[in-house]
Amino acid sequence: MQRVILLLIVTLVLTSGFVLAVPSFYVEESENFTIQISCSTNGNVCSTSSWCNATIYYPNGTILKNNSAMDNGNNGVYTLFLENNETTPTGEYFSNIVCVDGYENDTSAFWYEVNPTGIRPSDQRTESLRHGRWIWHLRPI
Repeated sequence: MQRVILLLIVTLVLTSGFVLAVPSFYVEESENFTIQISCSTNGNVCSTSSWCNATIYYPNGTILKNNSAMDNGNNGVYTLFLENNETTPTGEYFSNIVCVDGYENDTSAFWYEVNPTGIRPSDQRTESLRHGRWIWHLRPI
């Protein structure tokens, strides 16, 4: 019994380090950018009377946008425009979006990365490929 518990603890410790927060998208530093989201509550597209607000945090944790209203493009699509001075410095930005449609609401949280090129760095692409091959080799035959 002690071996089983020890095995479970070791397994949890070893696998807990493999959870990674991967940015949802990449933004070029010092360039204008529009964040676009689809709004839905309980699986239905939000109505034209719905609203969404966004809070975005700089990489150092200070607030870039605080509960800022997003533009309703109808059909459940909302946008928030970031000016070029809002896409600097480089780093990972955390975003939290709240949408309300009548008495229904939903939240979405995600990370995005601002970097000099606006694309995923090559070392991350290489790392993804390496992990993909590693998982592929472990598949049962």
